[in-house]
Amino acid sequence: MLTYCPFKVYLDVMKNYDVAVIGAGSAGLTAARLAAKFGVSVVLFEKHRIGGDCLYTGCVPSKSLITAARDVYKAQNLQKYGVKATVKLDFQAVRNHIHSSIHHIREHEDSRKVLEEAGVDVIEEAVTFTNKSTLRSASGEEYTFKKCIIASGSSPNKLNIDGLKQEHIVTSDTIWSLNKLPKHLVIVGGGPIGLELGQAFAMLGSRVTVLERSDKLLGRFDQEVSEAVMKGLKESGVNVLLNASIEEVREETELKLSIKAGDKTEMYVADKVLAAIGRTPNTSGLGLEQADIVFDERKGIEVDDKFRTTSKNTYAVGDCKGGPYFTHLAGEQGATALVHGLFGSKRKVNWSVLPWVFFTTPEVAHVGASESELLSSNRGYETEILNYDQIDKAIAEHHEGKVTILLDKKRKILGATIIGENAGELIGYYAYIMGAGKKLDSLAQPIQAYPTYAMALRQHASNVQTKAFTNTFIPKILLKLRGY
Repeated sequence: MLTYCPFKVYLDVMKNYDVAVIGAGSAGLTAARLAAKFGVSVVLFEKHRIGGDCLYTGCVPSKSLITAARDVYKAQNLQKYGVKATVKLDFQAVRNHIHSSIHHIREHEDSRKVLEEAGVDVIEEAVTFTNKSTLRSASGEEYTFKKCIIASGSSPNKLNIDGLKQEHIVTSDTIWSLNKLPKHLVIVGGGPIGLELGQAFAMLGSRVTVLERSDKLLGRFDQEVSEAVMKGLKESGVNVLLNASIEEVREETELKLSIKAGDKTEMYVADKVLAAIGRTPNTSGLGLEQADIVFDERKGIEVDDKFRTTSKNTYAVGDCKGGPYFTHLAGEQGATALVHGLFGSKRKVNWSVLPWVFFTTPEVAHVGASESELLSSNRGYETEILNYDQIDKAIAEHHEGKVTILLDKKRKILGATIIGENAGELIGYYAYIMGAGKKLDSLAQPIQAYPTYAMALRQHASNVQTKAFTNTFIPKILLKLRGY
């Protein structure tokens, strides 16, 4: 005779894992893959799309769009080479180019099949905490864990303006669904997202107006960066309005916006309004209260320097714990939290060598302290500059730009800023040197191919090293001793 045992049924439903990861964006994927490499059991939950915002609405599509836009813009401006060209834009082809990039990465890196082959169990459902060590999926199954990593990401802030219907508003998430190129795109917000997308659409042929509410573009950064980006935007046809806001919305045969910039008010016609006014951490629907995890709806989940939440076996990484909102930073946090959770490692994110890049034209990249930060802290520094007109490859390719390096007395890098072609690729040299605690001199050691930007960076480092050496008494004494 069989007897019913509810406890046995419960055990059959309950699934136990060493590590549970919520969210399959950059942070979550990094943590899950690393856990599998270490040989522990890991389950990854994703309620929407594996790959997260970076793959579908952020880094990948935006850089694909920017690449296409730059090529179109270059083709339209070949007169400097004595070439006359007629360019006809096929916006659907541009969209296909973007989606092919997404598809390739998804199929080769971020698909469920690839993850499961790597040892990660994937559950494509939403989950909520039921207590400090248990998650329940949308289908009702329960999962226990020893460690949990929350990587639920963030969402674009909503734009609420009286009279402006949601059908006219797009965000960095929804702009990719546009079937045709906007004739006039108005962008609210002069941050990196708004500027990158705005310039790309302008290069493709849209009339673009960017509204920045402050009196300076990219006000958090040094004046030189702001001026360089502003110049590049204007050259590519972007109209930037400072101290600007939408005062009135009129829905007639077309969308009309009364925009005030300083003391001047004008009427603009727009197809779409891009809301680029920041992001908010995704914290709702996770049942964080059930696990005694402290969070703020605007600021995100509260963590310590190891990314532990107030529930010590649970970590929060990436956008869900608040900014800075960088994909590469999210991945680093995911790895840091996972290693600490499994091994108790004291590894920490080195915030002082966090590089960032604006993929505008000109491109801007930075790592370390800015000049304004050093001045405000009264810290001494020396400035070394490498202009692009000193770089043979830049001269040959007709690229303008500038490398600015801030050094201490021992020639260790305090900060570096690059404005110009390949800035995002080149900043990694300085980030590595800073992270390794080395002098700028170390960049002069490896031989680089000519003609390359890397060779120019090496030569510049060698010049700085040589200048420092010749300013001492040592070479004079050595030369005299050897009869020179």
